[in-house]
Amino acid sequence: PDSQSEAEYLSERKFSLVNGMHTVLAFLTLRCSCDLAAAPDARREYVLLKYSEMAREEQRTCEAWLAVRAARLVDTFGSEALAAWHGCGSAEEAWDELLSFGECVLEERFSCIDDVVSRVLGGGVANRWLTRLRPAQEWASAREEGRRCAAERFDASAAAAEAETLRFLGHAMARFRRRAVERVYHRQVEAEFESDEAAAAWVVAQVEELTRSSRAFCKREVEITHKSLIKEQRKLGGKAKSPRVQAAVEQRRAAFDQLTAARGAPRTPAGGDGDG
Repeated sequence: PDSQSEAEYLSERKFSLVNGMHTVLAFLTLRCSCDLAAAPDARREYVLLKYSEMAREEQRTCEAWLAVRAARLVDTFGSEALAAWHGCGSAEEAWDELLSFGECVLEERFSCIDDVVSRVLGGGVANRWLTRLRPAQEWASAREEGRRCAAERFDASAAAAEAETLRFLGHAMARFRRRAVERVYHRQVEAEFESDEAAAAWVVAQVEELTRSSRAFCKREVEITHKSLIKEQRKLGGKAKSPRVQAAVEQRRAAFDQLTAARGAPRTPAGGDGDG
């Protein structure tokens, strides 16, 4: 980096789009796999969901979080600075560079290895919820509320202040949809958003929902990050050799095989029924 500001940007990008998205995947995995109505099982491992193996609905939740985290970086450092640091000729090009980095993390880094929730949330379930999930949600909710208030009051200056974030979220969701269409294997791909406002409202709703539903997992700290599991993995030579992890991985692979079979079915039009 050529400046302190650029160094701070690169550091924040890593914290938000790598560490932060890892946390999102962990809580999304718990939402999909941990039955809060069942008795706590302190001996179970939860294998982290992989973006490349998710149904489209779950992928879209990840994309909403990636969009919000990237939008916060744009808001903090500015599109002009990002364009200069990335050598881009426009704000949109800089946005695509930032989103491409996040997509690479999800698709090429996180999807290429088997990981477990107990490790990702090893710093504490409540701690990670408070420091990595909730701050992004609060920022997104505040921006959406500010946009709505500005529209209701016909406040042009306040609306202008929110305009770039709004445009970025619309840009991000349109990009994610195009990439989903290009992947071909989805039976059904969502319809396009009618406006940037609609895209932003949907994104914020997804982020709020995962944050709200994940709070209950903070009470399952012992079950999710039980230290005996980590000790067992170390004794056996790593998590890859742990029978519990191996069983969980096989269960996840079986679920992915079912999804792959479903993806082989004829695709339905945007907005139609489909499960992947």
